[in-house]
Amino acid sequence: MLQRASSNIERATQGLNARLDGEIFRRAAAAGLPAIGPGHNAIPEIIRHGETGLLVTPNDGTALEEAIRSLFASAPLRRRLGARAREVNEVTTNPQAYMARLTEIINAARMR
Repeated sequence: MLQRASSNIERATQGLNARLDGEIFRRAAAAGLPAIGPGHNAIPEIIRHGETGLLVTPNDGTALEEAIRSLFASAPLRRRLGARAREVNEVTTNPQAYMARLTEIINAARMR
């Protein structure tokens, strides 16, 4: 099954990076799922490599295949990354937490 899927990875990644906006990664994190994404633009702010998911070099089918294989092969890794993705997502997308952090930054700037 992986062999057949891996033959299509290179084609599937063509142009994909231009369409990624981060929302799909936030939704995966909210569902407690680890994600694999390209390590460019704002994606590394959502996916923390080895903590909440895996980052790969954009348009590198081999790296994507290796990342898929590593998640496919290890249920404990999937569970760990997914659980942490959900935790981080809850903190970073929580409006109250965002407001508290923004207030801290503003207050710190005022004291300078």
